[in-house]
Amino acid sequence: MPKLFFIFLALEKYIQDKHGKYCFGDEITLADVFLVPAIRSSARWKVDMSKFPTLDSIVKELIKIPEFEKAEPANQPDAEK
Repeated sequence: MPKLFFIFLALEKYIQDKHGKYCFGDEITLADVFLVPAIRSSARWKVDMSKFPTLDSIVKELIKIPEFEKAEPANQPDAEK
């Protein structure tokens, strides 16, 4: 199992009763900034995100924010088309 799985497992448990719209309430923190690329790259490792519904729902909220959308690798000028 990839290390990301265990990191997500611990984080899911830790923020389950602390989260709001984002990791630690309704304000974006560095935890959210680091969470998005980690979750997005987890697809390469075939991590089943259904086991992490809290993290998944937070990331779905975050990627609606224009700054997060602009930061997506596919939206970079040098991204392969």
